[in-house]
Amino acid sequence: MVNEVFRQSAEKPLFLEEPMQQASEAKEDKVDGCIPSKMPSSILVEQDQDLPGTRLRKDSYLKAIHSDNNHLRAGMQNMLIVFLTNAANVFLLDLSHDNLHMLEEQVDMCKRVLNIYRYMVMNVQMERRVWEQLLKVLLQITSLVLKEVPPVRKEDTLGGRLAPALFQTLIVTWIKANLNVVISAELWDQFLSVLSSLTSWEELIKEWAKTMETLTRVLAKQVYCIDLNDLPLDRLSEQK
Repeated sequence: MVNEVFRQSAEKPLFLEEPMQQASEAKEDKVDGCIPSKMPSSILVEQDQDLPGTRLRKDSYLKAIHSDNNHLRAGMQNMLIVFLTNAANVFLLDLSHDNLHMLEEQVDMCKRVLNIYRYMVMNVQMERRVWEQLLKVLLQITSLVLKEVPPVRKEDTLGGRLAPALFQTLIVTWIKANLNVVISAELWDQFLSVLSSLTSWEELIKEWAKTMETLTRVLAKQVYCIDLNDLPLDRLSEQK
């Protein structure tokens, strides 16, 4: 991943650096009573104006040279929002069902994007606005790619091939997001609406059943200190 390369590099690209709230004031270092080479652009402009016909630099150049380029500093969180939003466009490409080769390539590309989303969910620290944007994107993809009535030949459609991975990514992301931030009631309503409209999909029922089973085991362990894989009654029956 390009993001991983940026993260491991010694210096981040300028667009990944966080915007500065206030530009730090330049401090003039005096060495042997001499003024250093970094002078405010206004002084340089005045110097150019003192010599008519000899001005070599325009105001825009001087401003760029002495600017801190704060307008280029997007920050990691903003970059994540831009990436995950634009990466979703690959799901929206409507290909002809007759071109199976192109469908294969689209399915492969979509799975790569879902894997990146999963990597972000498990390994990247995200603010609430990034989590919510990711959830909105996944809900939008799910509602557009999957129809309420599953197709007869799922292998011939993008939604049919992506359904297991898409449902798993959506549900796991939803759980992980709620463990990290507070999700708004509006998003919960959208989540309920989207999944309720897709209950005809077998893949959703299976994924939801696995999720509920996992959550039940975790709650039993954390709240009641009971391991559902090692119940006391099961041990008694084995002893008999």
